[in-house]
Amino acid sequence: MVVIIMRAKGVNMKRLKLMITSVFALAFIGAVSIAPASSALEGKAYIGGGSGIKFGAGTNGACTLTTIGNDNNGDLVGITAGHCPDAAKNIYNDPNYANVTGENDPDAGVIGEVVYYKFSGGFANYNDPANRDYAVIKFDKTKVVPLKTVGRTTIYGIATKTPSWMSNVCKEGRSSAQTCGIVTGANQYVVKSFAYAITGDSGGPLVNASDGKLVGYVQGSEGIPYLSATKSLAIQPVLSDINSRAGVGAGFVPVQ
Repeated sequence: MVVIIMRAKGVNMKRLKLMITSVFALAFIGAVSIAPASSALEGKAYIGGGSGIKFGAGTNGACTLTTIGNDNNGDLVGITAGHCPDAAKNIYNDPNYANVTGENDPDAGVIGEVVYYKFSGGFANYNDPANRDYAVIKFDKTKVVPLKTVGRTTIYGIATKTPSWMSNVCKEGRSSAQTCGIVTGANQYVVKSFAYAITGDSGGPLVNASDGKLVGYVQGSEGIPYLSATKSLAIQPVLSDINSRAGVGAGFVPVQ
């Protein structure tokens, strides 16, 4: 089985197609290189679940923020996929990897930093609770305006359980915006669906189409994007893991 990690710098879709060697490959929908977008109003970044975020000096590309909110200490916190800032090294206190900027608000400069992350180095096992792929970002309150709605997706809180088979879910990503589809399989750790995702959508929020509650976030595609199911990680085990550390992010509640 071939595992393709889509964290390439400057990868476009034509080259991406050449990289896919098998329809059975597990493809991380990781970071992609991005171009500067519109300037932030009043020097602030407008960030929410579905926003594009960059790591380091921009050389590590961009992923999608899962959600933004507050923790028990009142910190402004965001969550995304752990493989986005991961560079097979300790990223803490290294601005080349830990610093976070908003894709659409470059004038705001650095708006936060990765304070903790977990990445097992592979695609999450369907039944292994030990596999983790998440990052916790502490945002600068003076620079960030937190958003409940990004694109066509509004997050109305956290779902208490994963969606049922054949129910409808929607994801929001910085590359492919909102896509919706049926759930093809789910347990307490993983949700598979036809809410398609492509490179750069990693971390994108997955919500119930029925009530807009956050059920998980995009990790990758089980083959060729748009032709294969999208694999998302359930949010509840991640929040439980963050709470167990009692650090930044513990007691997280999405912005309302």
